[in-house]
Amino acid sequence: MYCPECGVGYRAGFTECSDCHVGLVEELPAPAEVPSPDLELVRVLEGNNQIAAAVAKMLLEEAGIPFYMEGEEVGVTMQAIDPHIYRWWGVQVARDHEAEARKLLDEAVAKEDLALDVDQEQPEIVEDTV
Repeated sequence: MYCPECGVGYRAGFTECSDCHVGLVEELPAPAEVPSPDLELVRVLEGNNQIAAAVAKMLLEEAGIPFYMEGEEVGVTMQAIDPHIYRWWGVQVARDHEAEARKLLDEAVAKEDLALDVDQEQPEIVEDTV
């Protein structure tokens, strides 16, 4: 008998794991397939505009495309140093999702007119009404 949560083996007669408090099973389930450590990632988008980063994350999550967001781990540190520093970010996906991710993100950037670099944003023109 085995605990399906922690994998500890038990002698016959036991019915529940003493640590996890779940019912024991006759055999442990087959281990989940682990992705290859040789996974090749490609950068499909980068910038320093946090709104564009949020849109990219949302679109990739909705499309079910796994991704890694570079720069997130540095963001908290940078904001603590100076809130006016625009931190860089990059989006990486597996090579086999590259075309789909690029198409999705390129369309969103063009459609929403998102500037990926805050310094390259076009200033909004405000007409004087006086």
